[in-house]
Amino acid sequence: MALSLRHWILGTTLGCAVIVAAYLPPEHGPAAYQQPWEYRPPTPERQRFVALDAVRGRSRRQLALLEQRDAALGRAGTARPGTGTLLLEPALGPAASARLRAAFAAIWRELGPTRPEVAVIVTVVSDSAAARTISNDRIYYFLPSTRTGRTCLTLWSGVTWRILRGTGEDTLVYPIVRRMIGPCAFYAAFGIPGQPVERWLAARDFDLGFVNDWHGPPLVPATQTFPRRWLAQQVYGGSFAQVSCLAGRRADCHAAVLDTQPPEGDPSDWGRLPRVVEQQVWSNGRPARWLFRASTYLVDLLREQGPERFAQFWHSALPVDSAFQAAFGSSIEEWTARRQARHFPQFRVGGGIPLVSGLLALLVAGVVLAGGAYLTARRQVA
Repeated sequence: MALSLRHWILGTTLGCAVIVAAYLPPEHGPAAYQQPWEYRPPTPERQRFVALDAVRGRSRRQLALLEQRDAALGRAGTARPGTGTLLLEPALGPAASARLRAAFAAIWRELGPTRPEVAVIVTVVSDSAAARTISNDRIYYFLPSTRTGRTCLTLWSGVTWRILRGTGEDTLVYPIVRRMIGPCAFYAAFGIPGQPVERWLAARDFDLGFVNDWHGPPLVPATQTFPRRWLAQQVYGGSFAQVSCLAGRRADCHAAVLDTQPPEGDPSDWGRLPRVVEQQVWSNGRPARWLFRASTYLVDLLREQGPERFAQFWHSALPVDSAFQAAFGSSIEEWTARRQARHFPQFRVGGGIPLVSGLLALLVAGVVLAGGAYLTARRQVA
């Protein structure tokens, strides 16, 4: 007997009822969670105390930084422009000091010819009290100023325990020394940049020039290095301009690379000293602030365009986007979009259906259509 429309409706209704009954919650669920204590909001006095303690901590850190800066400038008073100086303390020991000096000398030679404009001083703080005060998870770069003169000074205390506990291998020492030199490498190789370029980079904490290995190989694309699920968490944890730039929208690439306003709630500008750039050494998987893989931006630009064009852009007195166009013959948003596509090839941005789910849905739809056609044909024959 052929099935009528009434049978189809009845069967569908019965199937839906079975599904709903299967997903009904149990009558007696687990007992509601009871907090073992009662939350009490902080009193106004407590809030004022916390605020004052934060100001006190920032003031102590700033004072310690200035003291360490003046001490380093006093110790390296004979540093000449165009040279690099590594200042170490006896507490590091002869073995660790020798490894650090060898790594610093090798990396300094790799930078190539330096301009006789800026002296680079890298200081390793090994005093435990000062290290705790200035925070060992950040590197501080004192850019050339009226106080430091034509000197780019680096200060870090986080290297101490890593070098002291090392086993003699250089696989960890060389990356650490490169981080300590940081953006001072660009000052050494190309001199003091034009004011628009320097203001732009300093306002972004030099996140575009944290990596200075322009003689080394380029980074492997992120899609070949990290799992796609982890990359998706990083991508969608960033700003809208970052995500839209990955999708190829050039206007948003322009906004992402030229933006200098930190995200809301970012503590990086709390208690900032003038002409001091702070870089967090280990990101701990946090999303990028402005641009994905920003740390190799200047290095990628230097590798692709060459040192002559890069120096023209570096010293330009034009606004950043105009200087970029004049030096490289391309707009900054076009080049940024191409760069992001190279670092994230075949990475789909936006909503989408996984391939397996799409094929399964097509298979189910095909089975339903074939079954309906077969039943219709049987009823017509009958």
